[in-house]
Amino acid sequence: MAEERERDPAADECAGPDDPVGEPRTILGTHKQETADHLHHEEHHLKHEDGRSLQKVWEASKSYLIRLRDAGPEKHIDLLLALAIAFFAGRQYSIMKSSSESSTDQLKQIITAADRIDDAADSFSSSAAGINRGVENAVGRLNEQASQLKGNVVQTGRLADETGEANANVIAADRPWMGGSLQSVTDFEKGKKPSFTVTFTNSGKRPAKVTFSGIRENWYPSFPADPDKEYTGQPGEEPSTSILVPGQTTLVPSAFDAPMPDPLWAIGDRPNAPITFFVFAKIEYTDLRTNRQHWTHVCFRYYPNFKTKSDFGFRNCKEYNEVDLNP
Repeated sequence: MAEERERDPAADECAGPDDPVGEPRTILGTHKQETADHLHHEEHHLKHEDGRSLQKVWEASKSYLIRLRDAGPEKHIDLLLALAIAFFAGRQYSIMKSSSESSTDQLKQIITAADRIDDAADSFSSSAAGINRGVENAVGRLNEQASQLKGNVVQTGRLADETGEANANVIAADRPWMGGSLQSVTDFEKGKKPSFTVTFTNSGKRPAKVTFSGIRENWYPSFPADPDKEYTGQPGEEPSTSILVPGQTTLVPSAFDAPMPDPLWAIGDRPNAPITFFVFAKIEYTDLRTNRQHWTHVCFRYYPNFKTKSDFGFRNCKEYNEVDLNP
């Protein structure tokens, strides 16, 4: 009879419900599966939790090795397998730890780079703000200078206008001016041929060239609406010209071609008469400096109630006494 083998307590512990009592299961297959399941479980935790799960794998493998150490010589193969599994787990842990540390270092580098970028952004923002303030200050100074320049331009324009106006006033004041007066009246009586003389004097400061001068006199119901038509001369008649220096005068005489008609004299020679005797004259001349045309009109009318032995009764009209105001 074969010698009865000594029972292994560890084998009894590993026996399944279908194994005969005292018949140990294959330790290699059993413990390899247990170790693989355990490592898979730990790896799952490693992926979903954190790197500390690898430490748990190592601790579990070490505990299993201690159990196999007390199992006896016949379990050395299982022990070697367990050691290989434990070595693999430790190696994997080391690799993952190194990878984790590398990832951590890379993350730190990214954070550091991000901090540098943030610092650079802050620096750029500060620089941009400074540039913006500088630009705003420069724009403000330019606007102020533009306002001052505009004010200077306005003031210069005003001074130029004032200077131009002053020069124009000087030129206008120095231009030739012609003033007229009724120099003489003779034989202004019934049955006689009256004569009248109007005098024009250059009272300006520059010489003038007289281009036309004329005088008209007659009885009128009222002053002519268009007195210039009254100066129409004989066909082919050309007006004479002359030069008047400042202070010089020119005479414009006129005479009736026939004695004063008695009927007109009887009607007009009384106050509030329906007709009035007018004497009017004009002179046209050119400023020899500016070559501008100028003119002067004068008018006198007869007032019977002012007539005396020494006064023929003529006074200035309320119309037609005028000059041009061109410079």
